Amino acid sequence: MINNKEITPVIEAREISKSYLGAEVLKRVSLNIFPEEFVLIAGHSGSGKTTLLNMLSATDKPDVGSVVVNGRDITALSDKQRTAYRSESGLIFQRSGLLGGMTAQENIMRVHELADRPIDFEWLDYVVQELSISALMNKRASQMSGGQAQRIGIARALAHQPQLIFADEPTASLDDESTHDVHQVLRNVVDHSKASVVMVSHDQISRDYVDGVFTMNDGIIKDFENTTPLPGRNILKEAV
Repeated sequence: MINNKEITPVIEAREISKSYLGAEVLKRVSLNIFPEEFVLIAGHSGSGKTTLLNMLSATDKPDVGSVVVNGRDITALSDKQRTAYRSESGLIFQRSGLLGGMTAQENIMRVHELADRPIDFEWLDYVVQELSISALMNKRASQMSGGQAQRIGIARALAHQPQLIFADEPTASLDDESTHDVHQVLRNVVDHSKASVVMVSHDQISRDYVDGVFTMNDGIIKDFENTTPLPGRNILKEAV
């Protein structure tokens, strides 16, 4: 947890805007996200929160403005460099995207092999245990429920212990118990691995685990709430 008011943001969005088919989805959005932070982006459907997450994760590029990560302008990267940046991060989506003919373990291993990205097996074992998916590791994805597949997808995204994690409605298909498990794993990633997590979610449970909430409406950030009022948290509010 940060408590140094001089600390540099790990992610800076600077006046970013984005339009699709002539409709402005993001309108000059600026925000800072700091190291060892678990931040929620909330808002109603169509408010721009997933689009904002896509800009921060380099899944897409803003039309105007820049996104700076660890001092590096990721909006100026080539397509190849942007792919490498995403590979270093942990990306969790609403759908697992597992290959049905492969086992859970094969799905996890294959993605990291293709990206030439080492797996931290001790960490992965912890994640597997916390997500209660040990019994699924040798099961084919085609034989899993949607919730089971989603938990495998989350483990896959975290297997290399990334320092930046972007999650778009990661618990949408999970029951309450699994939802808590996922949030606890993400909380532990922040607290023990010094990572930063940016998550989009409609789930009210999320507020029990995050450090702060950006609320979006009509393409702009309307509010920031410190959900963990510790020293240093006000730097976030001042930065919005």
